[in-house]
Amino acid sequence: MKFNKNKVSRKKIMKKKYVIIGNSAAGLAAVNRLKELDPEAKIICISKELEKPYNKCRLTDYLSGKMPEQGVFLGENEYLPGNNFCLASENVQENGIEFIFGVKVDKIASDNSMVLLDNGKEISFDKLFIATGAKPVRLNIPGANDNGTFVFHTLQDTNNILKFIKDNKPKRAVIIGSGMTGMECASALHERKIEVDIIELSTHILPSCCDKIGAEFIENAIAKKISGFLDMTGQNCQERNKEKTGVSIYHNESVKEIISENGKLSCVVLNSGKFIATDMVVFAVGVSADIQLAKDAKIETGEFGIITNDFMHTNVANIYAGGDCAQVKDILTGKSIRSNAWHDATTQGQIAADNMYLSGFNQAVLPESSSFIESAFDSKPVESFPVKYIGALPTSYSDIFGINFASYLGVINHQLKYDFIFDVGPDFYNKIWLQDGFVKGFVLIGDISKIGKLKRSIIAGKRLEL
Repeated sequence: MKFNKNKVSRKKIMKKKYVIIGNSAAGLAAVNRLKELDPEAKIICISKELEKPYNKCRLTDYLSGKMPEQGVFLGENEYLPGNNFCLASENVQENGIEFIFGVKVDKIASDNSMVLLDNGKEISFDKLFIATGAKPVRLNIPGANDNGTFVFHTLQDTNNILKFIKDNKPKRAVIIGSGMTGMECASALHERKIEVDIIELSTHILPSCCDKIGAEFIENAIAKKISGFLDMTGQNCQERNKEKTGVSIYHNESVKEIISENGKLSCVVLNSGKFIATDMVVFAVGVSADIQLAKDAKIETGEFGIITNDFMHTNVANIYAGGDCAQVKDILTGKSIRSNAWHDATTQGQIAADNMYLSGFNQAVLPESSSFIESAFDSKPVESFPVKYIGALPTSYSDIFGINFASYLGVINHQLKYDFIFDVGPDFYNKIWLQDGFVKGFVLIGDISKIGKLKRSIIAGKRLEL
């Protein structure tokens, strides 16, 4: 369906000015959608990162050496879900989109509808979208900021790790945390023939997105795929066979201290008293929403991020938020969460853009969208303002040591009673949690072909039919 300007009546006939802070998934989706809806508008996207727009989901392949750096960037013919405008074409500024890279927003002056940049420039806006994302966490322990310690979140982080590898040729690395980021980083470093020790506080890897039996299945699958896989739990590190490049996992352990000698890392000390020799350390213990800018502007924040309503609007007029910095609701429980999933962020950016645009009209008919949320309902074009966001489905996706993985465990309460569907074979593990036929969670390993049907069932609120 094409956008019909004859079906729209503006409150004021004037060119709008949209400002987006952040150029990752949510920010880029908002840029694309606004350009599609309002071709004559001025759109300014401000990013503190120096690089042009890129896909964070590709950083693991870049770190592993499977993809060149150029491959992480959004190409000229590449589109974000639900959008019809090519973001990364060379003439974006001529099309009314201006990207400002390597500049930080110091202040949001909401009373004056202005943002102040760290280079002294002031930019006015009619509508503002905050997509500042999240910040990786470093443990507050001795040695946490020593040379050779890293986080793995942005392209710059990845380049920092790769430069260290090139300059120092490390043989051993410690990964603190075995969530998605930790396991992906471990997999990538193993591809580069670096011996990896993974330190996990929980009883099993991927603790927030995988059940224990599934995690054990993954560990066994890794053992089959690579040589030198050792579960070192309860053993002394001296027992390691250093002739092999392997992966070791320490369960129920935490890091007490990182020790350096002569400016180089030498080992990490675990709270159990074990010493693990290493040349580098990567923190993968989670992220926190980047919300200080919003707080300073008196925008309401909560436990998980900037508080938004069902329309991605904050408590301040003309200011919206989405992506990793936003607190949204879980689609099943309605509880407040922060979703770090790329597909949730793109949907939030698009919904915010719809409402930023539509708030300037008395009525409107939007063009059809192929967004994740709308396609799940086979919906018709939205015909009223505001456009409602039905909630996040924070699904985890990954390829860990060549093993496909997808899960959603957002509402599983182990105190409650569930029915299960198990489908397990030598190379796959599928577990689905059900209540009265409704999907409440799933873990798919190896074979993830059911992912689309499971997500559609959850979003539509229908009983599962396999």
